[in-house]
Amino acid sequence: MRSAWLVVMLLWAALARSEDKLPVLIVDGINNHDWQTATRELRALLLESGRFTVDVSTSPPADAPASAWNAWNPDFARYRVVVNNFNGGHTAAGIRWPRRVEQALEEYVSGGGGLVVYHAANNAFLEWPAYNDMIGLGWRDKNFGPGLMVTAEGQVVKIPKGTGLDPGHGPRHDFEVHVLNTGHPVTRGLTRTSH
Repeated sequence: MRSAWLVVMLLWAALARSEDKLPVLIVDGINNHDWQTATRELRALLLESGRFTVDVSTSPPADAPASAWNAWNPDFARYRVVVNNFNGGHTAAGIRWPRRVEQALEEYVSGGGGLVVYHAANNAFLEWPAYNDMIGLGWRDKNFGPGLMVTAEGQVVKIPKGTGLDPGHGPRHDFEVHVLNTGHPVTRGLTRTSH
C-alpha cells in the first residue's frame, strides 16, 4: 500500500498550515482492484494521522437498479477533499455516475474543492471530458491523446498521440517517486527521490 502513503503525504502537505481536521470523503464501490481493502487502508491511514475526519460514500454495484443509482448522492460540498477510489472502467462502456453526481463533482472542483484520484480511479470515465480535465493525466490508450514520460534526468517529454506504449504495469513492486518541484506547497519538504 505504498501508494496509499503517497496519498496521505499529499493530503498532509495540503493541510500543513491548518489547525483544524480536514474533512475527507472517499468515494468507492466499483473498481478492477480490491477497492474494499484500499478504502479501509486509506481511511485508517488518514484517521491515524489525527489530521482528518473521513467518511465513505459507496456507489451501488454495477448491476444495481436505476432506483439505487438515483438514491446515491454523495455530498461533496461537505468536504475539503474527495478521494476517488472508484473505477467504473476505462472503456466507453464503463460505468458512469448519474449525470447529477458528475455535475456535483465538477462544481465542487471548479469551486476549489480538492480531488485526489487514487490508483485505478485514473482509469475511470474515459468519456467524461471534465473528469479528464480534473485528473490532468489518466490511464488512457495511446490513441486517446498525447502521453508524457519523465526521463531519468527529470525531463518531461511529450509523446505524440498514437505513438509510444499503451498503459500497463506489472505485478506490485517497490518504486521510486521523483519529485520535480520540491518548492510546490504539496511537495515542499520531500526529497527529490524516495522509495
